[in-house]
Amino acid sequence: MTKKGKYWTRIIDEQEASGLSPKDYAIEHKLNVRRLWDWRSRLGRTKTKKRPAKPGAFVEVELIQSPISGEVYLNLTDFKVTAVINHQTDMALLKKTLEALC
Repeated sequence: MTKKGKYWTRIIDEQEASGLSPKDYAIEHKLNVRRLWDWRSRLGRTKTKKRPAKPGAFVEVELIQSPISGEVYLNLTDFKVTAVINHQTDMALLKKTLEALC
């Protein structure tokens, strides 16, 4: 293996051990993101390992009284989603709404 190949093998090993995505690792270590992906491809390491879920990855749910019965209200601000539903909420509508977001 060439010197560059050994260098990038070490970088990719470190990236995988860090738990960061290749993009986040490259940015944090001031590496060219495209070059990192190029070397991952050259070395046959195109699949990234899934990171374990971070503790507290659950979404907090706050129960509040819905102003209009049966409504589905979603507030999408600052990467936070607030859903307002009640016992009269149309579950088919809620399902379609959530599927549209995913």
